[in-house]
Amino acid sequence: MKLFDSGKRHHPTGAARVFRGAALPWIIRAGYYSGALSALKRRGFRTHRGLIVLMYHSVGESPLLHRGLSVSAANFERQLEYLTRRFEIVSLARAVEIMRRGAPLPESAVALTFDDGFRDNYETAFPILKKYRCPATVFVATEPLVKRVSLWPYRLMFWMKRTAALRLEFSPGELPGAGQIVFALRTARRRRRALRAIEPSLWRAGRAERERLLGVIAEKLGVDPANDPADDLPMLAGDQLRELADAGIDIGSHTVSHPSLAALAREEALGELTESKTLLESKVGRPVKFFAYPFGGAEHCNAATERLVREAGYEAACTTIRGVNRSGTDLFRILRVGVENDPAEIFAFKLSWYR
Repeated sequence: MKLFDSGKRHHPTGAARVFRGAALPWIIRAGYYSGALSALKRRGFRTHRGLIVLMYHSVGESPLLHRGLSVSAANFERQLEYLTRRFEIVSLARAVEIMRRGAPLPESAVALTFDDGFRDNYETAFPILKKYRCPATVFVATEPLVKRVSLWPYRLMFWMKRTAALRLEFSPGELPGAGQIVFALRTARRRRRALRAIEPSLWRAGRAERERLLGVIAEKLGVDPANDPADDLPMLAGDQLRELADAGIDIGSHTVSHPSLAALAREEALGELTESKTLLESKVGRPVKFFAYPFGGAEHCNAATERLVREAGYEAACTTIRGVNRSGTDLFRILRVGVENDPAEIFAFKLSWYR
């Protein structure tokens, strides 16, 4: 959701842009602290029973991640404090069971989920979850558990930040299905643009081909392919997973290597689902029932991938498609809302639009 974007095409003056950028956050804060936002929510946004599944990633202050992937500990605690006052926080397992029975969901129900398996989910988020007695589900991609490396999107992000190269060039065919491409890397914005353009070639690839392509990219960027952000942004270890599970946090699967399942051949996609499930069950000592699609948009989870998730033995799966879940929602296409690094008042304002 683009906050403050009315959807109309207009071109405000410089003064209007300054006012819009500076004044609206203050208006939202005034509404939040005066109680007006809560009154509006009661009158206009609570007419339906439904479930909002929130999607977090890292909880910390990593300079590697943008605000859509990392929420500070302070903002995370403020967000939970707001949620516990205004919503009923339920476990994903309870919500799935209610939806499976076709029963009405609680009014203003929220479930908390975390993707990828960052260690700060244990070190930073877990103590705050315990403080506010909040259930949660952590979706873990298992390659870091086995190889002690970061997931490939974060390695690539790390290399792009560290490279001294000023351009990145690919000959025809070096990136699958692409002709000659040249990316300028002189600014952080251009590097992010190059990263977004390269990623689809990698998430469409199987594990072996992806590693080959990563080697090609590392060489072009002039970085050591062994350079890994694992020290700066470590992933969960097996004993931490077990402690989370023993405390009541559900552990779910996020594949082995974080590909787009819809882009893989059937057997490789099924392998990603079953290998990760088996490994996680061996670490936590209990069934792994839930799955989250990597990337998770409509192009990454289709009818064929849903069938594979069922075949692999999962009971439900989460997308990254935004929206509110109602009774009757497809349990293998659960909608979620991504959380950004917002203070409580902005978080509350954004959340109000999903009622």
